[in-house]
Amino acid sequence: MNSSTYRAGDTIIKSPVFPTSNEPGNSSWHLKINIQKVSDYIYDRTLSITLTYCGSDQNIKAKYSICVIDDEKNRQFIWDSITYHNFKNCEEFKLRELKVGELYKERDKYLPDDTLTISLKLTELIVHSYTSLPTTELRLGESKQTFDDLKDLFDSKEGSDAILIVGNKKIPAHKTLLMNQSNVFREMLTSHQKNNGNNEVNIPDINYDICEKLLEFIYTNNVTNVDELAGRLYEVADKHQLPALKKLCEE
Repeated sequence: MNSSTYRAGDTIIKSPVFPTSNEPGNSSWHLKINIQKVSDYIYDRTLSITLTYCGSDQNIKAKYSICVIDDEKNRQFIWDSITYHNFKNCEEFKLRELKVGELYKERDKYLPDDTLTISLKLTELIVHSYTSLPTTELRLGESKQTFDDLKDLFDSKEGSDAILIVGNKKIPAHKTLLMNQSNVFREMLTSHQKNNGNNEVNIPDINYDICEKLLEFIYTNNVTNVDELAGRLYEVADKHQLPALKKLCEE
């Protein structure tokens, strides 16, 4: 957790470099606050907050939570990242913008003693590098349903009653499983059956490989070679409301 304070009247202020933990060799960061002077009228000005990773030449992935701390030490104007962002070394990344006028509307609350306090929380993604990428199999510890018996069904697709159209490819699947595991699939399949009367459903904004991994998790509660696709698979898991798969990708 890091805080940076801006005194009214400054245009740019840069925080000291700070690590994400006290462990030796940990990556370092700094915040910069920039007041963009659109006009002499202070209410028209924009306050932008940027974050810079100051580590090795290797990029790093991290989530962030940025906010304003008010006069009662409460978090205001909270902005949380949904997915991990790929921070490049020494490259500024804009976290968010605020209108100075929004702060001045309740000046005593947000600018006590003419001081603006910004709080930042960072969560780094630890990445392990291998000379050759191994095959990774992950299994969740608990489940309401036994998935081992469905592995053969996932491989054979025997008795499938739905077709997922991904680009120019078709993937057979079982509606009951999809609808049971994902409310998004439930709404999609129910709506399609009602409006079109057939079993073919178009899945936009997703490629074939990611769709196969999504189905693999739904059927087997496992994802093989997840390291290769974790970033993209996380976004698809979030879209299809699969929190267990999201957690798997984070880990």
